[in-house]
Amino acid sequence: MKYKIKRKSARRKVATKTSRRRSARDPLADYVTKRVDGFLRPLKTTSTRKSRFATPRRRVHISKAMKHFSVAKYIRGITKGSWEDAPLERWFFKKALSSQTLASGGVLVPPEYSKNFIGLLRAKAVIRSLGPSTYDLRGDTLLVGGQSGGATAHWIAEGADKYAKKSEPTFMKKSLVLKEVIGLVPIQNNLLADSSPAADDIVNRDLVAVLRNAEDLAFIQGAGGTQPMGIFNDPLVTTTTLGGGNGAVITYDDCLDAMYTIEAANGTYTGWVAHPRTKNTLRQLKDGNGRYMLELGNIAKGIDDQLLGMPIRWSTQIPTNRTCGVGTNCSYMILGNWPEFLIGQKAGIELVSTDVGGDSFKYDQTWVRAVLRVDCMVRQPAEFVVIDGIQA
Repeated sequence: MKYKIKRKSARRKVATKTSRRRSARDPLADYVTKRVDGFLRPLKTTSTRKSRFATPRRRVHISKAMKHFSVAKYIRGITKGSWEDAPLERWFFKKALSSQTLASGGVLVPPEYSKNFIGLLRAKAVIRSLGPSTYDLRGDTLLVGGQSGGATAHWIAEGADKYAKKSEPTFMKKSLVLKEVIGLVPIQNNLLADSSPAADDIVNRDLVAVLRNAEDLAFIQGAGGTQPMGIFNDPLVTTTTLGGGNGAVITYDDCLDAMYTIEAANGTYTGWVAHPRTKNTLRQLKDGNGRYMLELGNIAKGIDDQLLGMPIRWSTQIPTNRTCGVGTNCSYMILGNWPEFLIGQKAGIELVSTDVGGDSFKYDQTWVRAVLRVDCMVRQPAEFVVIDGIQA
């Protein structure tokens, strides 16, 4: 017994001397060894069944894996980031430190943001791309004169009273009165100073896009009053509702009928506007010879889609949830002679910013305001037709 006790104590002394020499020679190796031992200690313990109903814990044979553990590879991986031929050492490193949580080292990995900012997908403004007539107003009102009736021609006999067959043309006037649409965004001055990309640039571009879409929607279906009167709500524009007023799927003949309505009024047409949902229906329609009605363009080459030989623009601002009679989820499309659609405008979109006006100084903010003054009208209502009640 005495011999065994002396042997154990001798072993402890040898182990202590060896560990001291290693620690003095390589402090990092000693640190790594302690970290690995601390991680393995709970895994090496194995509990036994406390009762016959208890579930035994599986024995973890970590000791076998540790025979292949290399402290040198572990240190090389930590210092140089090279974990070649060191899968075991890399596994222990991931268990020891992690960038996924702050306490395990995530605080050492700062977030990085790209300067490429992801913009918002918006509806496309389409009316101006169809070639309307635009007027820059000096004041806030533009009067447009026009002829509402013409003289009458008569065949008369020789020597008859010519004055009795007199006739006179009639005239009318329409007016463009500027309406105002605005957008206002307050920005904290600290954000302006610290942001990258620049917050003011993002806000400016956002406001311009918002006002352009508001303008385009007003041109299409503005209600009048404080906003322009759009084509859809113009009482002088002809509207045809499919399905006897209850809505229906649009057909090839419906498009031809719209063209005829304008032709019968001695008008012409230059293009269409519709919702992209209608596009999915139109590109499946064929004429009597089996040719597709809708000729798909090429976005990359800047070639527009063509419907019956005319350009067609797609706008998601056109609703698809209208109710027509008993029909629901209806939409509409517009055919027209777009140079006869007049737009009056005042100096485009005005962007103004202030850090002293209103409560901006009080709250240390800069207010960015965008203002657009515009109006529109249909000069020849007979050259526009609305096909309403279009279902999918």
